[in-house]
Amino acid sequence: MLRSTGRSTSSLLNLWSLSLPKREGLPVPVVVINTLDESDNGVEFLRSLFRVVGKKQLTGIKFLVTSRVEPDIVKLFELKELSADTICLHEVPKAGIQEDIAKHLAEQLPVVDVNERAQLTQQADGLFIYAATAVRFISPPKYPLSQYKQREKLQELLKPGIPSGLNELYQFCWRRFGWKMKKSFADGSTFSMPLCALGSSSPFK
Repeated sequence: MLRSTGRSTSSLLNLWSLSLPKREGLPVPVVVINTLDESDNGVEFLRSLFRVVGKKQLTGIKFLVTSRVEPDIVKLFELKELSADTICLHEVPKAGIQEDIAKHLAEQLPVVDVNERAQLTQQADGLFIYAATAVRFISPPKYPLSQYKQREKLQELLKPGIPSGLNELYQFCWRRFGWKMKKSFADGSTFSMPLCALGSSSPFK
């Protein structure tokens, strides 16, 4: 939560200034400001950040800001003096997203049938987060499964009407693993599969 916009940008500026003498040869840092619209101080924070950036006080840092299309935030990104690229995910051609989904599934689920992967791509219907969540269901990162088990779990998802949308997929995963809650709560495994995908986006764009 952004409680003090001035303090947030001031702290960032101080940390960056201190790190500059030691940054030679290091990659360019990327600061991710996620779901800015959910903060009560989001617009003011962005204005404060833009003022500092405009004074060339944070040269060498890249910023990635994600937000819903809120009018006040959009106006700030339209300032002529600001050098910023904007991408509206709802305007990205669906065909391109489907290609990314197909590539992601091929990389993450190489042992399953190509045709079944294609079916899952179509079922994702342009939602990368759907594909990412499905991958965690079929092939949990912490618990490697055999090819047979992966295909078995994929076929569960491909049954007619199960599950046809993102909400349905989450509900399906919760029902599927909910009974393990008491056994798995200590290491978080029950919750990691459906929740870790919430922040997923296409890595190929």
